[in-house]
Amino acid sequence: MTCSTMPSSNKTTEGSDIVENDSNLDNRTDDEFFEFYFGLSPSVYREAFVTIETTGASADADVQTATEEIIWVDGDVTFTNNTTIGCESSVSGSNVCDAAETKPSIVIIDGNATFSGTPKIYGIVFVFGNIEISGSTQVTGALVAGGSLLNKTSGSLEMIYNTDVLAAARWNGPLRPVSGTWKDFL
Repeated sequence: MTCSTMPSSNKTTEGSDIVENDSNLDNRTDDEFFEFYFGLSPSVYREAFVTIETTGASADADVQTATEEIIWVDGDVTFTNNTTIGCESSVSGSNVCDAAETKPSIVIIDGNATFSGTPKIYGIVFVFGNIEISGSTQVTGALVAGGSLLNKTSGSLEMIYNTDVLAAARWNGPLRPVSGTWKDFL
């Protein structure tokens, strides 16, 4: 079997990677929404798996080039121009992370997230609140928002589905229930 990379959604095209108004998620609390994706309550998951804890005020610097981490950000955060997560070296502009340096992280933001400039994130991003795009943000992996996706300026969000990145992210943290999975049985 081979894995492939393909752009799923961008500023002008909504791809199959965007699921809006899902009736299974519509009436869930924030904690239930989180548990749907990660299989544990936020407090249990945080205690058992998180390897970097930071606050929104210092997160941009604390997570720069963080690789193979599970990151928990308390409060609202702004990621800027040079923010690179899940790659061993900083990636800027239209450049991408070399495959040999791609070591995806899981980023959980307990608040709202603003992306300005050209941040690059390789892995899974879970935001409890709203996401505001005011730059050209690239997420290779998956992005889950409990709130709304707001585009305030001419910025864009480029989502790239990459099976290699998602497969690698699931091994982050101690070996327990797999991150980014859920059960649909009782």
